[in-house]
Amino acid sequence: MPEIRAWEIDKDGSKREVIPKSIKNNNDLISTMGVPNDGYIYVFDHYDPNYASKNWHYASAGTYRLANYTNTPINGTYKQLNTKQIYWNVSTNVSGETTVGNGFLAGIKLKTGVEVDRSQTWYAGKEYGVAFTVPPRTVYYLTNYQVGINSSGLLYWKKYSPSGTSWLGWYTETAGGTVIDKDDINIEVTDSEPM
Repeated sequence: MPEIRAWEIDKDGSKREVIPKSIKNNNDLISTMGVPNDGYIYVFDHYDPNYASKNWHYASAGTYRLANYTNTPINGTYKQLNTKQIYWNVSTNVSGETTVGNGFLAGIKLKTGVEVDRSQTWYAGKEYGVAFTVPPRTVYYLTNYQVGINSSGLLYWKKYSPSGTSWLGWYTETAGGTVIDKDDINIEVTDSEPM
């Protein structure tokens, strides 16, 4: 993950880089949970992705051996051998607080139109994907790749006065990582051999 950087933007649009509040609180202790109590009130608002792109090979959920012992082509599908759960991999300022994590997912969904989540479970014994035609006397090795969405951008918090009555501007931090794409399945023939 890239280094977390932060800025404050006042109501007039003036921007200045500051020490990330999710990394250093006012006691110089490390924290992975959102902005600390430093006298101001911060309300998480949204995630604005600079980019979001599909990663068709984010993680392998397993490989299945599909063998054709006959002299004619056969059709077969990928079958999950073991239950496997695959998780997102995001910066600590995203994973450390549920509200921020939900905003990160929402920002990516808004940009891509894809259903995204923190994890995906592939269940043993279940068939996934489309049918593959296996030539006679051939073995196919099918790999189930979890599709992810790679993204980076800025998290935005509204910054208020200590009394909470005056909006002072924005506090932003860089964020990024890979989330789980729930809409797509990628099963590929990754090897084959004659029998």
